[in-house]
Amino acid sequence: MALSPAWKVAIISGSIVNLAMFMILPALAQKEEPIPPAVVTVEFSEWQPAKKIDPPNKPQQKKSKPRPIPKPVKDKPLVKKNKPVLPKTEPQKIPVAAKPPVSEPVLSEAASPPEKTTSTALPITSHSDENAIPEPVPVFQLSRLPRYIHQVKPDYPASMRAIGREVSFKIKVLIDANGRVRKVYVDSTIEPAFSLAVKKAIFQSTFQAGEKNGKKVPVLYNIPINFRLN
Repeated sequence: MALSPAWKVAIISGSIVNLAMFMILPALAQKEEPIPPAVVTVEFSEWQPAKKIDPPNKPQQKKSKPRPIPKPVKDKPLVKKNKPVLPKTEPQKIPVAAKPPVSEPVLSEAASPPEKTTSTALPITSHSDENAIPEPVPVFQLSRLPRYIHQVKPDYPASMRAIGREVSFKIKVLIDANGRVRKVYVDSTIEPAFSLAVKKAIFQSTFQAGEKNGKKVPVLYNIPINFRLN
């Protein structure tokens, strides 16, 4: 009876396993030889007390001596130095030539000395009070404001016209009780060319004075000024 290939493989593998078991079992049966214990030798010596180790010497700090308290210094009296005294020199006297004796006039009995007239000088009074700047009356106290009688318009300065400069501002004019312009006040920020033109025109103009309760009084009056190019 012929065997199948599977059986052949099983038989071969089983024989191989049996062979291996026979080879391994004797090796397992051998006992391992015991390892002899290691010999430890201990030597005993006499006990000695431990020596004390001195700590390292620290540098000794020098004790600082206390500073001596300074004694109060007494103020020395100021010694006044005597200035050297210069010898006084008397001014030399200049000899004055002797004046010739003046012969007094002999008055006769008929002639009598003229009587001395005492003149009392009167103080000279000036009429400059008319030119003094009057004290203006506030505008709100006026019963009638000043007004133009003859108005002169200021000329447009050529230098300002050339650069096309235009400006508007107000001036203050002090008008006395007679209608005269006594003072013109222009803001310092205005160009001098405009300021001069305005002052020239205002002083050439005439005004009617302002009134307070029917009486003409000096007034500080505001006048608007406009320089506009057409």
